[in-house]
Amino acid sequence: MAPFLGSSKLASLVQDFEENLALEQLRQLSAYLPPEMCSRIFMRLLNEPGDYRFEELAPFAPFIDDEALVALVRAVPPPDLQALKRIAPFLEEDEVGRLLRGLLKGESDHR
Repeated sequence: MAPFLGSSKLASLVQDFEENLALEQLRQLSAYLPPEMCSRIFMRLLNEPGDYRFEELAPFAPFIDDEALVALVRAVPPPDLQALKRIAPFLEEDEVGRLLRGLLKGESDHR
């Protein structure tokens, strides 16, 4: 139903139950929500206990703000150069450089 509601109407509906929104539900709604709301919900989900893989979180890159995007790649770094190439257009140059150095050094730390 999200495509048939205006973004402000959808945002007000989602706001009523955003604390209970799961990652899969956010994935379905992220293209229709304002970036600040999507980022806030994403950060809450990222901070909850869970074992997320980069492939699960990377599709959110176009819909979240810079702070949430940096939190994503620091919590779950891209596992290889292909993954980094997919997300690099959404990151600042310094962050791409940090991730690339980590991949080239073979680091897997989660700073």
